[in-house]
Amino acid sequence: MNKVELKKIIYDFNGVSSRLLKAHFEEYNSILGLFIRHIEGEELIYEYVKNCGEPTCDVSVEVGEVSNSHGRAYFYLGSTEQEEVAIVYGILKFCWDQNIDIVRVIARSYSTSRNWQDMVRGFNERVVMVLVRHIQSYLVKIGIDMGMDETVKYAISVSGGQVNVASDNAVISATQTNSMPMSMQDLRVITESIRQQAKDGLSGDEARMVDESLDEIENELASSKPRRGLVNTLTSGLQNIKGPVEFMAAVAQLVQFVQSFSG
Repeated sequence: MNKVELKKIIYDFNGVSSRLLKAHFEEYNSILGLFIRHIEGEELIYEYVKNCGEPTCDVSVEVGEVSNSHGRAYFYLGSTEQEEVAIVYGILKFCWDQNIDIVRVIARSYSTSRNWQDMVRGFNERVVMVLVRHIQSYLVKIGIDMGMDETVKYAISVSGGQVNVASDNAVISATQTNSMPMSMQDLRVITESIRQQAKDGLSGDEARMVDESLDEIENELASSKPRRGLVNTLTSGLQNIKGPVEFMAAVAQLVQFVQSFSG
């Protein structure tokens, strides 16, 4: 496997996992099936999941207890990376194989809201995202071991309210920031810059993925209770896309915005 092939694996996984995390509740189980099949069809990812071992609990019993709790019980996912991967994947696989309606019999344990979509979001954030993060981390570490970023070195520094980004010996214009709390207007300026850089420097599919991720980030940060975990996952996905230095700089500015946002 070369670096280009690994980048494609990361890109495809980010795409299918993002689709599950953003799924409408009425389509959840069908998109879950796509997610499961994608993992099992990608040897690099599936070997990682299998190497984490079998779940340390009886998944069928756990699913039954949560399903029959009327929203009062939730899953214990373990205390190590391997346990979390094995248990979460086991739960999702069992529910898919047994055609269990996750939304109506399990997800209600993960939200105080009675809105189906809120329940799905809670389940995704506290269960599915655990697996997604571990797989993303695993793939990124392989990229580091392969020296994926050795040919182009990015240096990002912050000085006097400016974000300076350099690629090898090249330096682009600094981006001025300030110590005042950033606003949604600032966010829109940043995301529009990223969209333009993606349109100019990325493939059509990559640009569409960037656009969808930015839409989700904007929606989350505009809400009264933004899900920081989801926002961080989406921004991490953008950081994994290797585009022109201008694109990388704009994404770096978005990461800084997310860290300082007080909305």
